[in-house]
Amino acid sequence: MINFGRVVEVDIISARETIEIRNLRIIFDVQDQTGDEPASGRITIYNQNPQHKAAIRFEKLKELDRFGNTIRLKAGYINNVKQIYSGDIISAVNTKNGPDWITEIITTPEIARLLTANLTRDVPYPKGTLKADIFFDILGDLNIPVNNQEKSKILSILGTAPIKKSWTMFGSAADHLSRLSDQWRGMINVRYQGNRASLLTAGETINTIPIQINAGNLIGAVEVVDGGVKFKVQLDGDLTRNKLVFVKSETVDDLTTSGNYATTNVNHRGDNREGNFATSCSCIFTNAEKGIFRTGLR
Repeated sequence: MINFGRVVEVDIISARETIEIRNLRIIFDVQDQTGDEPASGRITIYNQNPQHKAAIRFEKLKELDRFGNTIRLKAGYINNVKQIYSGDIISAVNTKNGPDWITEIITTPEIARLLTANLTRDVPYPKGTLKADIFFDILGDLNIPVNNQEKSKILSILGTAPIKKSWTMFGSAADHLSRLSDQWRGMINVRYQGNRASLLTAGETINTIPIQINAGNLIGAVEVVDGGVKFKVQLDGDLTRNKLVFVKSETVDDLTTSGNYATTNVNHRGDNREGNFATSCSCIFTNAEKGIFRTGLR
């Protein structure tokens, strides 16, 4: 039953048009994660027509300071199809294998476009400037809106720490975010979704009602790891990074660790012609040690 009615849809979006790719064989392996590497995606499409192939531009578009056209991936089952990934195309290779033309697409998340943007200011920040003020300036330069609630949250995390010497802003947004503090290097997580930005700490989640993970939707056993759990379920588009989940299984029950967790790494994988649609998650306890994750996007 888990293989019945599987649906995969791909949209290629440019400034001029949106190309909809439907009813072809599509294989996907996409991630939404924290850590040293940003989310990434690999999407394979079989036997596209020439118009679709031409739409998959992947060269660096210098005039826009960004990579190629955007690709959006939706997957699920009939009457329950959701977007599970969106990114910029950075590589697209067409090969022929027997009767099939196969397009292998490598993508980078849309946040990478923002983080690689060059941010330069002619006047250096003077010694004593608050790091939070610099952080807000970076978000402003990237045109990422922040509401009052999120401003208060960011201030509560970054506090009133000042820079100890003058700072010239030259380089990428990612470089500037890392330079704000050595203790945050590689661990800043700006989540940008629904036209808003937020800064999340370890174990913090964006939903209050947990997604239920139990024997009914598990594929295999829950693995208990240091500080959390790992599990695989039938494809679930609601599972993204920083989601609250309630995990219950014989494995975690034996170790008295059934309960609420926060997702950190999420991988959606599937083939609409063969195999299962599945979502794999790594999670930490919701009361994990406070910290700040790396920048990512969903």
